[in-house]
Amino acid sequence: MARHHGLLGCIFGIIVSPLYFVYALYMTLVTFIDRVGVNVANNIFHQHWLYFIDWDGSAKVYRDMSSLSETAEPVSVVSVQYVMEARKIAIAAKNLFRECKPDFPEGHYHWRECNTHTLASEVSNIGRSRLGLTMEEFHTLVSRFDWAKGRGIEKMSYSRFCLFIGEAVHGRFYSNEDDDALGDHLSSAVNCYLT
Repeated sequence: MARHHGLLGCIFGIIVSPLYFVYALYMTLVTFIDRVGVNVANNIFHQHWLYFIDWDGSAKVYRDMSSLSETAEPVSVVSVQYVMEARKIAIAAKNLFRECKPDFPEGHYHWRECNTHTLASEVSNIGRSRLGLTMEEFHTLVSRFDWAKGRGIEKMSYSRFCLFIGEAVHGRFYSNEDDDALGDHLSSAVNCYLT
């Protein structure tokens, strides 16, 4: 600071340096207490906590995409409609999954899982209206849950739930003859993941 602003920068640095030191000391203490608290909670009381008092201990996985610049190519009205429909389905799926009270699987803190029977029950009761599915899409989604229960899959992650929904609704978004190859790739990718 002193190099760029001379004497004024030097004085400012002398005044501000102790404040930075106090802040760093405070954050060290908070992080220490947080890590000890998480260790005690997870190892002694068998909790699945990511943080105790320090919110920064929770990972930030998703990036804010709003700052990205727009492309020069115009987006078709159909593409915008597809994105809006997919967004509504995704938000409804996230809310439905959260209502089933997911938790972290034993020893993993990268994803949450909920009981497959609970999620299947919620989908059967209110899933069609909440997700905005047609009757055919709803039956496909229910058949995927029947398949999972038949295989003895007791817990389901949000990713797998989204794959089930994607398998149910992909005909809505890939109905053109030009998109058949893409639809086939999606089906084979989902089937590869599910088996």
